Amino acid sequence: MVLNEEVTKLLLVLIDMLVHIGHDPCWGDAVNDDGNEEELSMCSYGKESLGRLAIALGGSVIVPNFPSTLFNFLDHEDWQIRYSIVTAIGVISEEC
Repeated sequence: MVLNEEVTKLLLVLIDMLVHIGHDPCWGDAVNDDGNEEELSMCSYGKESLGRLAIALGGSVIVPNFPSTLFNFLDHEDWQIRYSIVTAIGVISEEC
């Protein structure tokens, strides 16, 4: 088990990027617009970067450094915060 302050800080930055998911009230009515496929949001970059970090460092480094305090936010009233935590757990578990 490797505890690394820099890895923990990097994880926090990437998870914070996941919070920046847009809220579009018309999302359910949206038509698929493939014209903007290359435009990635901060949330998309965070998710992609988190996946790459998990692959590069592996579970033996990522999991011990995942801040346990983040689990306290799973019942937060802001859906973007809950989304960021659940997405981070999913991406890390998928890649490790």
